[in-house]
Amino acid sequence: MNNDFRPTREQEEIAKTASTGRDQVVVARAGTGKTSTLQWCSHIDTTPALYVVFNAANRKEAKRKFPTHVNPVTGHSIAFGPMIAQNDGYRRKFENASNGKRIRPSDIRNVVDLRDLHGASETQQAALVLRTLGQFQYTADNTIDRSHVPDDAIPKRFLQPGNEQQKADLIQETLKASQATWDRMANARDPFPILHDTYLKLFSLTDPDITKNGRYQRIMADEWQDANPVLVDIL
Repeated sequence: MNNDFRPTREQEEIAKTASTGRDQVVVARAGTGKTSTLQWCSHIDTTPALYVVFNAANRKEAKRKFPTHVNPVTGHSIAFGPMIAQNDGYRRKFENASNGKRIRPSDIRNVVDLRDLHGASETQQAALVLRTLGQFQYTADNTIDRSHVPDDAIPKRFLQPGNEQQKADLIQETLKASQATWDRMANARDPFPILHDTYLKLFSLTDPDITKNGRYQRIMADEWQDANPVLVDIL
């Protein structure tokens, strides 16, 4: 850290509280020194810590700026080890999705019995299932329900007045197909592919304690407003 750094009174108070080991939330505006405050805390307290950032570029920058007892990680990198690197079944499923890049509507159609429903094609329904699964994986919820079916992904004709029953039928079938697909995604012995967001969600459902091995005694997170609900749930 820059030797010319002089902490403000607020930063000194934050560092003092951090050294007690108590949970702490700091609310600060843009440009007020959030990252430098965490750097300051890390230099005066050498407790092993995880520093959670939100993309690979930030992680690379943090490795350069923070002392070596601080390990910068993304949310996905926290989950990658236990869920992919150390699990042969999930690793193969991950590789089946071109290393977590994509699941296609045809992948859904191959494993779920979809039929034309009130004019919605199999491909449209499969795309809606994918959007529903994506929304579910983003949340801290344990089960798939109506709240995960995004209205903006439902074909517009189903949203017109008078089509309420058709919409209800489509949502019911979407939830059924989404649950069936998720069961296959969550099964490490099933070859159905999984994405980056899938293994992060599966990790959260294990109710993990990422400090349980004693290696890290502190977790720091910057730009917390960018954290999605599943990462908040893990931390």
